[in-house]
Amino acid sequence: MVVTRQSLFNTVFAIGLFFIGIIQFMASPPKLAYVENSKVLESYKVMQDARVKYKQEAESWQANLDTLQHTVQQELDVYNRTRASLPATERRAREEQLAQRQQQYFTYKKAVTDKAAAEEARLTQEVISKADAFMRQYGEAHGYDIVFAATEAGTVVYGKEGVNITQEVIQALNK
Repeated sequence: MVVTRQSLFNTVFAIGLFFIGIIQFMASPPKLAYVENSKVLESYKVMQDARVKYKQEAESWQANLDTLQHTVQQELDVYNRTRASLPATERRAREEQLAQRQQQYFTYKKAVTDKAAAEEARLTQEVISKADAFMRQYGEAHGYDIVFAATEAGTVVYGKEGVNITQEVIQALNK
């Protein structure tokens, strides 16, 4: 293997840059911290307000579903009481009508369930985006080089209490 002056220079230069980087790192180590995301979101007033708003909407949707279900059930009860006295053609027509009403109920119930899930996801994402933007600003304003998010998935396995800024972020976020 032939070592040229250029490759030797490149190698020495790379090693020199590496050591300069290590010396720089040792001279001013990065300021690191972490926040417990779930605690931040649970304590964030905007998230609490969003949950209250969602719960009210969900209760309204459920009341509409209950009313519709009750109406369909009443129609079914009336049919069951009177079906023996109905002519065959009218009985079939009422059965088709009841089947159609039940199908409408199930279609509406699915639409409400889908809408509820989408609304919950939208509200949650909206709040998370606000909290993330705030945490970026907070990190910059307080001189942090990196702020990690501790999640149940284990992004941060361990952190000294002094680098856990969760309570500071929650207090600042809710101002």
